[in-house]
Amino acid sequence: MAAEVSSRSLPTCRHRTSKLLKFLLRPLFAAIGYTLFRLQNSKIRGYLFAFFRQRHPERFLCVDQFQFPYIVHTSDNGTSREVYRCGQLDLEKFQRVVEILSKKVMANRRVLLDVGANLGTICIPLVGTGQFKRAIAVEPDPLNLRLLRTNIAFNELQEHILVLERAAADDDNRKLLLELSAVNTGDHRIAVSKAPGLHHEENRNRIEVQSITIDSIVESDTAHAEEFLIWMDVQGYEGWALTGAKKTLACTPPLVLEFWPYGMRRAGSFGPLQKSVAPYKYFVDLSDPGATRLAIDDLPVLYNQIGENGDYTDLILLPDEE
Repeated sequence: MAAEVSSRSLPTCRHRTSKLLKFLLRPLFAAIGYTLFRLQNSKIRGYLFAFFRQRHPERFLCVDQFQFPYIVHTSDNGTSREVYRCGQLDLEKFQRVVEILSKKVMANRRVLLDVGANLGTICIPLVGTGQFKRAIAVEPDPLNLRLLRTNIAFNELQEHILVLERAAADDDNRKLLLELSAVNTGDHRIAVSKAPGLHHEENRNRIEVQSITIDSIVESDTAHAEEFLIWMDVQGYEGWALTGAKKTLACTPPLVLEFWPYGMRRAGSFGPLQKSVAPYKYFVDLSDPGATRLAIDDLPVLYNQIGENGDYTDLILLPDEE
């Protein structure tokens, strides 16, 4: 006679079977996860970042599948997300700069001044590949600074990149308010207005940061201003940052900057920008495939073409002889 099986034993059997399946499938899931993590497909990596961000919104992720490794943060759906997806940010923009500048001009550039350095996605690869001998990275945000310093060390560039915990402005050693974006660490901005904005900036948390002028940075360096290339992305505050660079800009080093009419209107910085860049003769819109050189006096025309609804572009400013 067949033995009778108690109904009470069935859940135990199912539980044991489930545990066995999990044990057997764990290596498979681990292998699949590792394969996905190592993939360089930007679309799949974008989905992975979204998954990590939803499940672990305050975690650090290591990105070491590409030429330069980085540590990024899951709270940042801007720079960190793009670096996790693609391994870099803005390098195509730099290649456009190289195409526009002559070999002679690039050969004379020893120092990169990276104003608004964020996680180091410009200074690290440009120094790491030997495009510049060294860099000065200016960044005021505490989390960005933590990641910037970590990423510089991760790439063994501590001896070649100097980090300044400051915000570039029109005066030295002044306390400024930095308004923090909760979703994009690349959109932290020096607060000038409390008026309602397109991105609800009036509701952002604000912290105090210290200011420094570009002239002070350059004057304290051993290199001459003409040996610098200035790379600036300070979310509409460019005009005020460049007001503190009068002596430096008189030497007209190549200047790459974001041109964002909405941000400039909010910061009241377009007038100061125009005044500061008067020593330059031309500018090129880096989104223009033809790299047409436009007179510096045409900046208001470009401002009106882009409008104040949130669109932006990137420019390189050039002296007469370029």
